[in-house]
Amino acid sequence: MQWRIMVAGEPSTSPGAVATVAVDKGHRDRESLALRVLFLAAAVALACSSSEHDGHNHHHPVPDIGVPDTVVPDTTVPDMGVDAPAPSLTALVDMYAFEAASDDPWGPAASDAILCTTDDWKAEDTPDGDWFDISTEFCNYATVAQPLLAPVATGQAMQIQVYFSSIEDGDGPYTVAAAVGDPPEVIWETTVDPPAEDTVLSGTWVATRDVAAGEPAYYHISNHGMNVWSLFGWNRLD
Repeated sequence: MQWRIMVAGEPSTSPGAVATVAVDKGHRDRESLALRVLFLAAAVALACSSSEHDGHNHHHPVPDIGVPDTVVPDTTVPDMGVDAPAPSLTALVDMYAFEAASDDPWGPAASDAILCTTDDWKAEDTPDGDWFDISTEFCNYATVAQPLLAPVATGQAMQIQVYFSSIEDGDGPYTVAAAVGDPPEVIWETTVDPPAEDTVLSGTWVATRDVAAGEPAYYHISNHGMNVWSLFGWNRLD
């Protein structure tokens, strides 16, 4: 029996032509089958490769070869130990014990000076401790004194601190000063030129001799104009 293989869409031809078409068609079918087999094999191989790669990643992560992590330098300040404590303070005056000085290291006062009296100064208890205030609303010159409460040895320091209100105008300069001893020795003196912002003045004196408790301590103000001068510290630095 002779089979005739016809390709759809192709015109009928002679038996020789039919045989040729049959051979070509069989050849194409074999090629198509071979290509399918190759494609299937490639797909299986790719699937296996992907599975193996996934398993590899699961058990052994691929190292990151991108930009390395930024190294942040250690800027921690090393511990240099405990800071040295602030010196302790020993009060050398009692803010409630000042009186008009019988001896004035800065005198005599100028002829036009208006001497301050007990009506112009007072001690007060503040949240920052005791203060001694001299108001120059009705006067412009004051020297007060009292005995030192404690001794100061050679080489020890005493510190004096004064606060004054702002000065807008006036005939300056103004003088703030302190002295100790008998005869008195001026240990701190400073001047303020108007106008001036309210300020804390601070002076430190290192004793050049032994100063005994009970020696006089003098505090002086010279101010031409209304103001308030507040002594809030006169201490030995221990």
